[in-house]
Amino acid sequence: MIQRKQTIWLLSVIVLIIVSAFIPYAHKSLIDAYGKASLISVTTKDSEFGAMYISLITAATLVMALLCIFSFKNRKIQKIFALVGVVFSIGLAILEFTVGSFSNGNFAITFGIALPIICSFLFIKAYADINADDKLVRSIDRLRD
Repeated sequence: MIQRKQTIWLLSVIVLIIVSAFIPYAHKSLIDAYGKASLISVTTKDSEFGAMYISLITAATLVMALLCIFSFKNRKIQKIFALVGVVFSIGLAILEFTVGSFSNGNFAITFGIALPIICSFLFIKAYADINADDKLVRSIDRLRD
């Protein structure tokens, strides 16, 4: 059923992933040739080295959440999609951190890097609710037999 608790968690993941695409996950301070310092916000839209990979993993996490919502008839597949979503969201946080920290200039983490980590917790919560629904359906099936 699509109107279960896990749908709320997965919709929250979708909203947070979309928001994380526009919120900077780091700030870099660069010093130009004249000694002038400038502060640059790093988002997934930047044309930096890892930005393409970050955008791809962000899109994959979004797709995993959507697939997890719309595969409500097959709870086994839904649980697999939720676990893959956890891996993608943790990978996204790690990639954002490494891309920001290994680039030129000083690196300062912002709130945007926490959004994929929050998404991983929401995926885990959705997995637990899917598992609870699966147990409930199995117990009802035992009563019918």
